Amino acid sequence: MSFNTPSDVRRVLHLENNNEILSDSEIQTYLNEAEEDMYQLIRRKYETDEFYVVYDNKGNLITKYTIFYKPILSIISVELNNEELTETTDYTIDLESGVLELLIDVKYNDKLVINYEPKLYKTLELYTAVFNILRNTRLLDRDGESDLNVNNIKDKMDLTLNYLNNKLLVNKWY
Repeated sequence: MSFNTPSDVRRVLHLENNNEILSDSEIQTYLNEAEEDMYQLIRRKYETDEFYVVYDNKGNLITKYTIFYKPILSIISVELNNEELTETTDYTIDLESGVLELLIDVKYNDKLVINYEPKLYKTLELYTAVFNILRNTRLLDRDGESDLNVNNIKDKMDLTLNYLNNKLLVNKWY
C-alpha cells in the first residue's frame, strides 16, 4: 500500500478537480510503481533505530530518545528488551520532532528498538510518481503550460535521495 493517495498527486499536478485527464486508477498505478521503485532504491520498507538506556551527566537514566529520520509518518513498533510497548501507556511520541519518551521504568543498558516510517519515504514516493507521470504523459498545468516540468520534479527527487543517502552514511559512522 502506497503512502500517498491520488489526491496528493492531483494536488501537486494542479488537477484537484479534473478526473478526465488522469483517472484515480491510473494515478494509483503510478503510485504503486513509485513505491516499488523507492523500496528498490532504499532496500527496506521502514527504518529501525536502536538505543541503549544510559545515564546522563547528572546520573539520571535517559528516557527521551530522538529518532534519526524525522519527521515520522507512523510508528510500526517499539520494543524494550524484545517486549512490545504500547503507545500512551508505555511511551509517547512526537511525530514531527521524532522525540520518543518512555513512561515506564527502565534499567541501565535496556535495549530500545523503534521501527517506523519516515515522512521522507512519502515525499520520495510522491515525487517519483509525479516524475513518472510527467515523463510518460503530455500533462499540462491549468494554464496549458508545464511549469511542473520533469527536470524540476527530478531535482526534488534527487535532493530527497541525496538527503536520505547522506543520513545513511552518517548513520553508519555513529
